[in-house]
Amino acid sequence: MSPHSKCICRDYPEAPEEKSGCGLRALKAFSLSNLGISEVLATKLALDALECFQPPHLETPRCPSHGYKYLPFRLFNTLDSHLFRGVLKDQVYLRWSKILPSAVHGLTSKPGSRDTRITIDLQHALLKDVSAEGIISVLIHHMAHAYFLACCGPPGVGKNRSERQNLGHDLAYSTLLYKIMDVFQPQGFKRMPNLFLFNRARRHPKDQRQLCRVERTVAHLAEPGKCCTFQSTDFLDRKTCRDHTLTLNEINLNGGHDGKSDLGDPYPKSHYIHVVDIGQQSFTPVLRTQYPYQPKDYIELHYKNYAAPFLRSDLRKDCSLASKLSEEVNFLNIPAPSHQIFCALYSYLLNGDYPPELVKITSPYITARNAEGPPVILTYIPEVENFLATDIRMFSLASMLDFSDLRDSAMERMHSLSETHANPISILQEIYNNPTRNDDDRDRLRRWVLEFLPKGGTERGFTNIDVLQTGQWREGLAKLRKENGLFNMDYSTACESLVLEKASACINAFNEASRTAGQAAGNNTGDPLNNGPLSPEELELLRQVHPQMSKLYETAAASAQNPAPGPNIEEDSSEQASSDCRSEHCPFHIKQQNHHHNHHHHQQRQEDQDSDISYKHLFRNIV
Repeated sequence: MSPHSKCICRDYPEAPEEKSGCGLRALKAFSLSNLGISEVLATKLALDALECFQPPHLETPRCPSHGYKYLPFRLFNTLDSHLFRGVLKDQVYLRWSKILPSAVHGLTSKPGSRDTRITIDLQHALLKDVSAEGIISVLIHHMAHAYFLACCGPPGVGKNRSERQNLGHDLAYSTLLYKIMDVFQPQGFKRMPNLFLFNRARRHPKDQRQLCRVERTVAHLAEPGKCCTFQSTDFLDRKTCRDHTLTLNEINLNGGHDGKSDLGDPYPKSHYIHVVDIGQQSFTPVLRTQYPYQPKDYIELHYKNYAAPFLRSDLRKDCSLASKLSEEVNFLNIPAPSHQIFCALYSYLLNGDYPPELVKITSPYITARNAEGPPVILTYIPEVENFLATDIRMFSLASMLDFSDLRDSAMERMHSLSETHANPISILQEIYNNPTRNDDDRDRLRRWVLEFLPKGGTERGFTNIDVLQTGQWREGLAKLRKENGLFNMDYSTACESLVLEKASACINAFNEASRTAGQAAGNNTGDPLNNGPLSPEELELLRQVHPQMSKLYETAAASAQNPAPGPNIEEDSSEQASSDCRSEHCPFHIKQQNHHHNHHHHQQRQEDQDSDISYKHLFRNIV
């Protein structure tokens, strides 16, 4: 086929390169992965590059027949390097499309929708009744969308999954496009049209039925919400974008300007408010100038790099923190260790509780049971959420904030849990490693540990201490005792108290068995205590902690194993106690008054009263 009579493509050497499209028209070409940076960083890098913008030399179309057709392919790389930092090289598949409705100037699609690369479809009708400036403006509009796709990736991809990249004309896109409009006016061309509202030579449908047909056609061509169709009604105003530009100018980069750097603080508290989503445990940055409430209407909860607003009207009047948040106080630092704990605090401020909420029974027909905690340790299940760790962290946070009702609520929850499948070593580490405001709060946690360690009792046959000393927790327990002196002290106290309690129960059981005659004594030995007599390790500990009671225990145990006719075992034990144990704390003295002679009756009654008082305080003194 001979060339068109007006075609001059053979008259200049650049024509073959224009026709080839420099790889832009290659189908199924290899696609580079996106840079994986945030919208904020992508915008800042582009704006910084445009500060040094030098207008490129652009030639108007030469061939009257094919000049406009090849114009986008000829200018693409130049526009990419001058306006978009050159990141679109080998990232875009560009073509003219004859299937777009006449009102649609172009279509930008994410990789994989229409080709392996980002696809830009230009309205073929532009070739007939639009100027070169119009074609360039449409091309720049869609190249800007491609720039953010190449930097940030399509929706839901990359490390910045919370940032939407839906090819809309949002804050990042609008800010960049306004900057391009300010600096880009190539020589030799007429004034460039508005990159948002290019409609000089296009006829838009006015009839509602025509609009519906256009929308259906676009929806059929493009995946809804993920393709730009140049229906520019959602772009932002210049003032908002100017404020955003000032914010970006104040942000410093960590690293170089190679497009792979990151921001130390992408949404600084100085310019952004971070709205909290409790359910998702996430933050949505909003420019302070765009936040609908006045600063006097809310208190800022500063957590890490976030400034989360909390409306003063939502703060409960009975909240102890309310007295610290007067109108003169604008912010409160929250030393939360994680998003979860911060959102739990936020939930407590709103609702008076945090997930999972405690069941509150208000019906007079239902009787609420008392708390059964601290919990007993059950089989470890990693998949089960560690509610106890959350309560401990909330107690620590409340202590640091001097938030008394939250502190009491967290402790109540710690006593409301009857069993746990969590790692018990991690629970103890939470208690002894988390900070508290004062020693009183630290002691409250330690007292909880002194209740937690011996929990179990006669019903289970073993205690939490027994669980920790055997199986998979033994090494972790030894390591924690070695590394944390305070825990080692409390653990030793709990063990000593437990051994003394068990020894006293054993002595009573042995004596009860000795009172019965013959075989009945042997059958009842140790029966009142399900976990049996002291183990060798426990007996050794008893000798170290309370030598007098250890002698009583050994005497009672020996007598129970070899019952003899004659005087009751209590008489022999009493004589043994008189010779071996001179301590007023010995609980065995309590039962001596019925076995003494009459002329010692008054003296023994006084000793028994003293012994009873001492026995009541025995374990309390140990702790």
